[in-house]
Amino acid sequence: MLNAANLAFIAFSRFHVSMDGHVLAMMVMAVAAAEAALALAVVILLHKHKGKLDSNVFSLLKG
Repeated sequence: MLNAANLAFIAFSRFHVSMDGHVLAMMVMAVAAAEAALALAVVILLHKHKGKLDSNVFSLLKG
């Protein structure tokens, strides 16, 4: 969905001959990369803490 939004931002910015859509698309990609990095960090920390990656281990994240 983020790629579709980026494509729409770039298409509209090309239509209106401005760079605003390109800048917004780059910011969306940066947020998506940060989200993926945080998810990977959570998985790595759970593996270090429990020593295994089992789907039941992820139930520890529930409050």
